[in-house]
Amino acid sequence: MTLLGIWLLSVSTCDLLRATRDQVSAARAGVIAVFALAVFAMLVLAAEPTTWGTVAVAVVAGVGLAAYVVASAAALTRPCDGTPRRISLALAVGTVMVLLLTSGRSAFDGGLLVRWYDGLGIAGLSGVPLESFLLGAGLSLFQLASANVVVRVILNGVGVPPAANERTMKGGRLLGPMERVFILGLGMAGYVTAASVVIAAKGLLRFPELQASSRNDTGASELSEYFLVGSFLSWLIAMAGLPLLA
Repeated sequence: MTLLGIWLLSVSTCDLLRATRDQVSAARAGVIAVFALAVFAMLVLAAEPTTWGTVAVAVVAGVGLAAYVVASAAALTRPCDGTPRRISLALAVGTVMVLLLTSGRSAFDGGLLVRWYDGLGIAGLSGVPLESFLLGAGLSLFQLASANVVVRVILNGVGVPPAANERTMKGGRLLGPMERVFILGLGMAGYVTAASVVIAAKGLLRFPELQASSRNDTGASELSEYFLVGSFLSWLIAMAGLPLLA
């Protein structure tokens, strides 16, 4: 899982660079893609792959990473155009599947990355393998901005554009990452069932806003759909990584 952890860290890093805006110019998306690819390449080289097969998989993952950044930026900039959306989601899912299917065959010596990890001297990490640390860090960082990108792309695809609804349900972009990190943390600690508390709490917090929109007839149906689809997508993304950490 070393390569998957590195890929998630790279994707998350580039998405944090564009976390404050949906619409990103083609030039800026290209710069972010190059930066993400550079981060990915440096981490892979620092882990020192030991087989040509591992290098080949890393090259495929790197190309998928750069293409995903550009395609997802286009999908958010042109939400009515379904082609970038389909391409971005296909690239993300396809690259992750390739990394999962080849995880048992990818080999790394560790090298500089192992020396850095061992030099941290954190007692709580003494029994945690490097690949588990990278995967956990990548999944955690992914919840902050990358998951928001995925949710917004899918919401655009089902005809519930988030831009209009986020003006009504303020704080969604902050609440989403917080609840995903909380759910992932509970799962990593072995308290998966406690995640139901997050789901129940969010429902209670959002109920007054949904009720008010229903009384005022201000797009109540669209707002409810935005809340339900967005929330379930957010929770699924948070919980999807838990089996990998088991």
